[in-house]
Amino acid sequence: METIIIEAKNKKALKLLENLEALKIIRIIRKTVSEHRTEKLSKKLIGCITDKQGNYMIKELEKIRNEWERDI
Repeated sequence: METIIIEAKNKKALKLLENLEALKIIRIIRKTVSEHRTEKLSKKLIGCITDKQGNYMIKELEKIRNEWERDI
């Protein structure tokens, strides 16, 4: 099974989801948006990029920052 978060945009969409639940196709787990944001973003994103990509990004950021510091 895979858990996904769906935002129902209107009452018809919610009714459709409830009908799918009645047919035992899905199960609705009601949670507020704030309950899903308890984990720190940094923990969610750890490991998303490789060390090589990270080092490249750091070098590019330093290059961009140096461009701002130069005298014009």
